[in-house]
Order: sequence, then C-alpha cells, then structure tokens
Amino acid sequence: MEKSGKKQLFINLFASVVVFATQFVIGFVLSPYIIAKLGEAANGFITLANNFTQYATLLTVAVNSMSNRFISYEYNRGNRKKAEEYFVSVFVINAIC
Repeated sequence: MEKSGKKQLFINLFASVVVFATQFVIGFVLSPYIIAKLGEAANGFITLANNFTQYATLLTVAVNSMSNRFISYEYNRGNRKKAEEYFVSVFVINAIC
C-alpha cells in the first residue's frame, strides 16, 4: 500500500474511533443525565428524534450508494450530461433529507 493510502486509512480509522467514542458518551453518559434532569418523557422524545435522524441517514446512504453506480457508468461512457443529471438529482434528494 502506498503512503497516501496508509495515511487515508489512518484518518478513516481515527474518524471511526471518534464517532464510536461520541456515540458511547451520548448513550451511556448523557442519557442518564437527561433522564435525571428533564425526566423520562423528554428522553423519549430525544430518542424518537434520534431514530428519525437515523432513518434519514439510512435513506441517504442507500441513495448515494445506488447513485454512485449510475453516475460513474455514464461518466465513463463519456455521457457527462446524463451523469450531471444523476448528480443533480441526488443532490436534491440529499438536500431534502
């Protein structure tokens, strides 16, 4: 693996660890604090809001993954106009989600 590939792998690994640590802190430290200060009902609303956010993230990942295939296919065939149409469509969907 070349140096830039190793560097990118390290950056991705570090970012994944930071995300995991943040989720851990929110799940195990912040939740009991919210329950103690605001009550169980507020914690239920926060959990519901987090679920909606996770559904939107799942939808965004699915659309982006699917669109990568179509955009790269048209771009590599030399059909830049069609690739740009796909790209704009995905951008609009991402803006809505």
